[in-house]
Amino acid sequence: EPPAAPSLAAHEPLVVPPELQYKPAATAPPQPGAPLVAPYAPPADPVRKRLVAGFRSAEAWQMTVAEGDVVEALTTHDDGWTECRKRDGTAGMVPTTYLADAPPREVS
Repeated sequence: EPPAAPSLAAHEPLVVPPELQYKPAATAPPQPGAPLVAPYAPPADPVRKRLVAGFRSAEAWQMTVAEGDVVEALTTHDDGWTECRKRDGTAGMVPTTYLADAPPREVS
């Protein structure tokens, strides 16, 4: 016969030391009508990159570029893609390995 499970009533209640207890942040509540998140602010000085090879998009979120194009690299993601924008405003993702440093004032 298996041993009986210990009774929960026999145990002391869990006591959490004060330094480990949750303390809500002491911030003022948001004002009525105030946005709950900060507005998006693009980087002040996007990094310019030159394409070392052409890339043809296969999906809507990607961007077609030609070898030698210069783009603004807006965000580099850990998954191997960089969000880029051309001078004409076209934007999309490009494989990060296709990008190299470019002269600072040249954008295709």
